[in-house]
Amino acid sequence: MSKPADPHEGNDENLMEQSRRTIMTFMRTVLTEPSADKAIKSVEIFASQIFERVHAAKIAALTLEMEELDERAHHASERLKAIELQERNTPSYQAVPEIRKAGSSNKIPFAHWDLKDRIVFVLCLMGVLCLLPAASFNVFAAIMAQGIPVFLDNSWLAVGLSFLLPSGSLAIHSLGDLLHSDRARYRYMLGTLSITAVVLLAWVTLFSDNFPIAAGAVVIEVPELQSGASSTGSAFTFTQLAG
Repeated sequence: MSKPADPHEGNDENLMEQSRRTIMTFMRTVLTEPSADKAIKSVEIFASQIFERVHAAKIAALTLEMEELDERAHHASERLKAIELQERNTPSYQAVPEIRKAGSSNKIPFAHWDLKDRIVFVLCLMGVLCLLPAASFNVFAAIMAQGIPVFLDNSWLAVGLSFLLPSGSLAIHSLGDLLHSDRARYRYMLGTLSITAVVLLAWVTLFSDNFPIAAGAVVIEVPELQSGASSTGSAFTFTQLAG
């Protein structure tokens, strides 16, 4: 990028040429000055006057330009401070309940979804409809298996108590929606999935211990051997309900 030509360059040379006679006259005069200090002082004053005379137009233009640049720099600095303050006061997220375009609803009908999304949605819905009742059935079966008279006489108490587990699982799922940042939601999801994987692994281990598969085997119940049965029933129930 080439530097633009100085418009005052020609005028400066002309003024210097015009001032040459004055400079020569001053030089002859100052040489006759007996005091060196006075001569030096006179030269300084004369040089300053000649410089201001030759470059007066340039100095005035640069002064105005400097004032304009200072004003623009001050305005830019104030604008930058305002933007930084606005950035600090701006929330990192914004809850948008519905995407709208041109003032109208922009919802996509289910029939227009991608095939993969429709399949995943149906499978997830089936999983919810199966898993939540299954959790209640597990609790209901565990309660009724204890043979407690109050539950045997009033089975609706066991049914109501069994609803606590799926309600808790829904509450745990909804907790992720209350997190503000994507990073926190990602960590919560990753932690939940990790715990689920550990619990399911423990469930598989305990299930295989409590329900061994022996194809074609004949099971003979011997009272003396019942004392040596697996003692992981409580742990199996806990991991099943946690899963």
